[in-house]
Parts: sequence; C-alpha cells; structure tokens
Amino acid sequence: MDGMDKGLSRRRVLAGTGAGAGAGSGAACSKPSSADATHWDHECDVLCVGSGAAAGTAAVTAAAEGARVLMLEKMPLLGGTTAKSGGVCWIFNHFILKEQGIEDRKDDALRYAVRYGYARHYDPSSPTLGLDENRYKVIESFYDNGSKAIDYLRGIDAVQFKQFRLFSVDKPAFYMDAQSMHINLGLIYDRKGELWKIAMLAKSHPDHHLPENKVPTGRCLEPAVGSGSSEGGSSLATQLHKFLKAKNVPIMLETRVTRIVKDAEGRVVGVEADQGGKPIRIKAAKGVVFGTGGYSHNVELCDKH
Repeated sequence: MDGMDKGLSRRRVLAGTGAGAGAGSGAACSKPSSADATHWDHECDVLCVGSGAAAGTAAVTAAAEGARVLMLEKMPLLGGTTAKSGGVCWIFNHFILKEQGIEDRKDDALRYAVRYGYARHYDPSSPTLGLDENRYKVIESFYDNGSKAIDYLRGIDAVQFKQFRLFSVDKPAFYMDAQSMHINLGLIYDRKGELWKIAMLAKSHPDHHLPENKVPTGRCLEPAVGSGSSEGGSSLATQLHKFLKAKNVPIMLETRVTRIVKDAEGRVVGVEADQGGKPIRIKAAKGVVFGTGGYSHNVELCDKH
C-alpha cells in the first residue's frame, strides 16, 4: 500500500448514522465517462470518496464485511469538517437510553423531528405528517437505522460511545455561573466583578418544550475516548482511522474525483480522478460511495435524496 501513488495513507473517519451519503461533489454531477475506454489504474470492491462521517462509516462497514475498500480524499489531511467538530451524534432510541429504561418511541420521535425540522409542513393528522413520501421515509430511516449504525460500530470495536452532556449537567436546560464557564474570550464578568448568569434556551420544564419531544435530553452521543468540543471529531476520526489501518485499507490523499465512470447499461463502475495533475482511473466492482459534503443549497438534490 505504501507503494501506491501519492498519499496512500490511512484515514481518519467519522462515525455517522448512515452507511454513506451521495454528497454534492462536482464529480457526482459531472458528465459520466465510458467504462470501455481505457485500463484501470486501481481496483477495489467499494470506493469511498471523502474522509468524513459518511464516507468513513461506509469504509469501516465495508472493510469489516470483507470488501476490498479504497478511499479518496482531495485534501492533504483526513477527516474533513468532521475532524474539526465536537464529534457529537444525535441518535434516536440508542443503547444508553435503553439501558436507562427510557422509551424513545418511533411515533413520538418522528412527530418531533418533522415538527422541528419542517414546521411549515407539519400536519399531525397526515400519515406522513405533512411531508412528501420521500422526505418522510428519510426521517423514518434515520430513526430505524441510526441506533443500528452506532451499535454496529461498537460491535466491531471501531468506536465506542458515551452519552454527551453539555457541561456535564444532566438536564435539558440549566443556569450556569459564568465564572465556571471558559470560552474563547475568557471568563465573563461585568465591570463590578459580579457573575453573569447564562440562561440556556430550552427550559427544564416539559411544558416549555415541543410536546412531541418525549425525550428532551440524552439522545446525544460522543466518543467514549477523547471527547470534547475541540477534539471529539478528531478523536472519532482517529479511532476509525486506526480500524482501517488494521484492515490494511489504503487511502489516497490529494486525489480529486473528476468523473463518474459508467458501463454500457448505465451502472456506475468506477471513477476518474486527478492525483497531483495525473489522471487515474479506479474501478469499483460493488459500488462508489460519495461522502464529500452536503448540498443543502441545492433544492433539486435535497428533494431527490
């Protein structure tokens, strides 16, 4: 692996709730190339493009299931924006809630998610809560599979998780003395040296929260090792990187996908990429996973996916 082209490194990847996402990369939307044109420079079963949460989870899962995995990252560093995050995952009905005897029912959870995320569309009397079928099924799939994804990563010992609590306070909302709260600008005092009180937005009384949210606290998870606002994402990525390294998964840094390659039937069979100015072709026998970022400003792609 070290002998492969530029930057075959191992990866820092992130645990997300899905196996991967078709993200908004330019390559994903560019004109496809023919599979019949030339030779392949590299071959694999599953090609994961990107090195953040989505592509990382896909890579770990595929590698754990015995697939030959290859990852591409256009940057010289691994992890994407996930590596700069706190690494917190918001998951319905996860294992710790179950251990605590907290019931995070699907019907309530979906109602909360739709009311909070699609307030203008929310209709509690609708079978899809006011959403089109596709959007509703995306949220339903998140409920059904988010906790399974976490359990899978735990089960293969790629990443272990603990419950995230803001400032270690086990309540959905609280007040805190500013003297004990360290922020980028330092501790907060008024000119007389008196402490400010920091009021969090949500109230601890359930009447002040959306009534559909029957579990107002405890859904957030973070890495059990190396958690924190400035290192959680990096720690999560490092742990996944370690797993992939043990599986001998190669990663090509500074390698940008430029085209999707399709066969005569229109099936995606690989990609073309630019690696330090050199064009390369990579064959993926079982699939290509794009986890290269979001497309929240592209209404058409949001509707489709």
